[in-house]
Amino acid sequence: MRRMRFIGFIVIGSFLIIGCGNNSNTNSSCIEEGAGGGNIIVNVSCGNSQSRPLYSWEDINNDITAEQITVARASNASKPVWGIENNPPGQNGISSPWTQGDIGGNVNPIVETEKDLKTNVEYIVTVTKANQTSGFKKFTILP
Repeated sequence: MRRMRFIGFIVIGSFLIIGCGNNSNTNSSCIEEGAGGGNIIVNVSCGNSQSRPLYSWEDINNDITAEQITVARASNASKPVWGIENNPPGQNGISSPWTQGDIGGNVNPIVETEKDLKTNVEYIVTVTKANQTSGFKKFTILP
């Protein structure tokens, strides 16, 4: 009888573990994150509206400030569609997290072609520090 109870606990526990597994894409309801890289870890998550995701970042020293954020379509990554830089330039003063399209506080706009991003378009966000280290993350806003 004890053995059957023990086996029952193992079976039920296995189902609970499988059912509560960790999904690596925590943004599955609105954002599909793609490849990333660089010296800064960048993440993209759902923002206050579907067209304005939230960007967060951290470097290897746990520093969450940056000098510049740019967003481009991945198909033309050298031409940003939205971006901001710290005011004054050359200093890290933009704190993580930051919402797409927001301009205010201690930042100046670089480009504002797409303050609101489109669904089903792959974008790339790049976060750059004053010492020119950077990190990026590709992402797509899901419909």
